[in-house]
Amino acid sequence: MYQRTTLQLHSISPDLIPADAPADVWNNGANVIFRNNESYRVPGDSPTLTGATTGARTCTFVTVSGGGYWVYATNTGVYVHDGTTEFDITPVSGWTGDDTATFTSCVLNGIAYVNASDRDPCYWAGLTGAPCELLPDWPVNGRCVALRAHKNFLFGVGFISEGGQRVRWSDAAEAGTVPQFWTPAADNLAGFVDLAPLSSPCLDGEDLRDSFLIYKNEGIWSFDFVGGNAVFSARSLFAEHGVVNTNAITRGIDDVHLFVASEGDVFITDGVRVQSVLDGRAQRTFYDDFTQNPDQVFSATT
Repeated sequence: MYQRTTLQLHSISPDLIPADAPADVWNNGANVIFRNNESYRVPGDSPTLTGATTGARTCTFVTVSGGGYWVYATNTGVYVHDGTTEFDITPVSGWTGDDTATFTSCVLNGIAYVNASDRDPCYWAGLTGAPCELLPDWPVNGRCVALRAHKNFLFGVGFISEGGQRVRWSDAAEAGTVPQFWTPAADNLAGFVDLAPLSSPCLDGEDLRDSFLIYKNEGIWSFDFVGGNAVFSARSLFAEHGVVNTNAITRGIDDVHLFVASEGDVFITDGVRVQSVLDGRAQRTFYDDFTQNPDQVFSATT
């Protein structure tokens, strides 16, 4: 028979001789962190891609001819890794810009795309010996914070060069091909729209079932394909909630989005309602981490 007892809250006291230490005091510890008077195991990381260039700002996985490849970008180059060997696929035109740029990546029709907010986006067609190419008909000097895929379209979210509230989508692309047009015309499906409030920039986008949700700093919008002249119908879903930054959204297994809100909370949405997933104590801890270490809480990878 055992009697369960609750130990008093104490920290580590390595200066005590073990034989003289009280039963409720630790003499030593390793790989432990303390938050809210509780102890947690320190998470660990181990390398999976040997020989990979360090400093990746975004990474995505694409399947080409039955083989899997990791496509990733640093501040100065773009690379692909097949699990054994790394290949430099930096565009011939170069890949340089500001270290503070926002990076995103996505896959559309088996083709990987990489975007940085201070340079033209590029795509990799699937040959390890061939560099990335720039997107055809991309707006001159166009810069967006996120490039995402939805259905057969690419979405450029938050065009910095056009005020930050603009969302552009490409013409539809056939399977295995790159969208050929971004300039709207009668013979293609490309288009754009500016989303209110105009004082709040568009920061990211993500699929949710048959819709594409655009997240602003203040507000969440839904894009639904309707065809015709409009192509996509945009409607405001939640005006009272917004996302804190790019790359702060993830999809759950039950057709939901989990996102970090601009007010320092974490919410879940199914497109119909929004609900906080943090209790008071977890919310305080998360908010403290966010305000003190925003770069660590919200990484620039996806």
